[in-house]
Amino acid sequence: MALIFNSDFATKFAFLGGTCLRIVHQTNRFSEDLDFDNFDLSPNDFEQLAQVIKQGLEREGLQIEMEQVYQGAYHCYIKFPNLLHQTGLSGHREAKILIQLDTEPQNFNFQPETYLINKFDVFGSIRTTPVDLLLAQKITAFCQRKQPKGRDIYDITFLCAKTRPNYAYLEQRLAVTNSTDLKETLYNRLANLDLAQLAKDVAPFLFNTSDAQRILLFPQFVQQTEF
Repeated sequence: MALIFNSDFATKFAFLGGTCLRIVHQTNRFSEDLDFDNFDLSPNDFEQLAQVIKQGLEREGLQIEMEQVYQGAYHCYIKFPNLLHQTGLSGHREAKILIQLDTEPQNFNFQPETYLINKFDVFGSIRTTPVDLLLAQKITAFCQRKQPKGRDIYDITFLCAKTRPNYAYLEQRLAVTNSTDLKETLYNRLANLDLAQLAKDVAPFLFNTSDAQRILLFPQFVQQTEF
């Protein structure tokens, strides 16, 4: 992240998604991918940024393998061969650490916020998506994914303690303009879901196993929440 936001392309990105929630908002859910909104990012921009990241990591003495893919969104896969073996975390020389960087334009106009990060040996400013928009994006993901994810429900309940959703975004994506409409949309989505299975799926990624109750009790949460 430091390499991205210290680059010439910093203003073309805004941090979002589950890892943003973990780093910026201290959610108790593990997330591994780095997800970004982007603004007028060209394929050439992304290729140049990938090289900036590669060179920056190599300057740190790290051996990496990198692949860029465009499939409706930009994806950068960064693998660290031998690192797990060298640090004694794996007995297998072929084991690799993978970092996945994904960026897709959300096509929604907003002003990114600045957050000063001071962790993981990183100190500096990053651009992030406002919390009300993060909530609206999570609600949209929950309602539109072909394969539902328990993590979306966890994130929705977590973010609702901090903010109300951005209804301009929800109107654009779900034709939802108020709390009543949103409740109906969520109830319709919940109608045929196996919440026990969704809770089981997300449980390994929760720091507190009791947080799986957020998924199991989501219908009651929707009922009593004024979004």
